[in-house]
Order: sequence, then structure tokens, then C-alpha cells
Amino acid sequence: MRFRNFPWFLGSKKFAEAHGVALNADSGDEVQIGNDGILGLSDGVIQMRFELDFVVPVAGTKIDLWDYFLNKRGFSARMMAGGKSIMIPCRITNMNLTSEAKNGTATGKITVQQEGQATVQ
Repeated sequence: MRFRNFPWFLGSKKFAEAHGVALNADSGDEVQIGNDGILGLSDGVIQMRFELDFVVPVAGTKIDLWDYFLNKRGFSARMMAGGKSIMIPCRITNMNLTSEAKNGTATGKITVQQEGQATVQ
């Protein structure tokens, strides 16, 4: 079996690949407690977040992730997970870059947080 890098789409255009991806989805539900104990769960707001390891831009793309981060520019990101296409309107909320002079390596992580209604197809 061969594992491939995860494609990252800005809208419908593939602009980067990541060596690893974590998709975090939280229902936002909270326990509702009354006099008799737990009564159930509230219907919270679903929140999704992509955490991408070592993002590599696709050759020829001109997307500046620093511009998106520093200017808090929103965009639609799409990732494939579990055979489904997950599209979220989002913003980059964290960028973490690490370099190692001795080994000549540079890695990093980018966190992309949902800022609108997600769609799954």
C-alpha cells in the first residue's frame, strides 16, 4: 500500500499538499443538568478545524499563506476524509514553523478554523 500526501484545495483549486492532516470536528453539545441529574445534551454549534503538517505549495501556485494569516483573510478550504469531500469557510488561526540547521530540515504546521457553515459531500 502506498500513502500519498493529502491534497489541500482553496475552493476547487488544488494549491498545496500536506504530509499529514488532522481533522478535528466537535459537535459543541453540552450536558444539560437538572434536579434529577443529567437530562440530555444541548444541540451545540458544530466546529471543524484542519491541522496540516508541513504544507508544500503545488508548483506554479501564487497563494501567499502569510497574507491570508496576517490579514485574517477568509477562504473556502476543501479536504478529502473518509471518502467524503469536506468544505469549510475558514481562516488560518495558527502557523508554526520549525527549522533544524544541523539536519537541514524545515517543517511546520498550519491550523485552519471553520468560520461558517461546513458542507460534506
